[in-house]
Amino acid sequence: MSGLMSVTNLQPLITTFFADTVTNASNSSVLLMAASFPAGLLVCQLVPAHFYSRLDHRGRRRLCLSLQFVSLCAALGLGIGFSGRADTHLTVACKVALVFGTSFGLGVAYYIPLHAASVQLAPDSAGVLPPLEHGN
Repeated sequence: MSGLMSVTNLQPLITTFFADTVTNASNSSVLLMAASFPAGLLVCQLVPAHFYSRLDHRGRRRLCLSLQFVSLCAALGLGIGFSGRADTHLTVACKVALVFGTSFGLGVAYYIPLHAASVQLAPDSAGVLPPLEHGN
């Protein structure tokens, strides 16, 4: 879980990645390309996460590991095959698809287990902030 906490810091890096590697891209097109990262997280919450609650512990583990494998493959493809400059529409589309795939694989493992564990371990306090203590 601690490795997944860096997901929140990736959006500015993704925007910089597209700005630096896509030739002749306007600011608005760079932002649209970078939107593929949160879109992957959202789609992962809509599709695979739907099945997460219906699975037993072993099935949940397999689902998370499978999605992590998708993310790893997409990140490797992005780093090895498409790390250079993108001059054609096909290369740009592949970069966007691989960024989407990277975040799609992270969605379930990033959002669900930690929150589900907190609800299971402290059901009376789930979703409630503890009161602030004044003084010592």
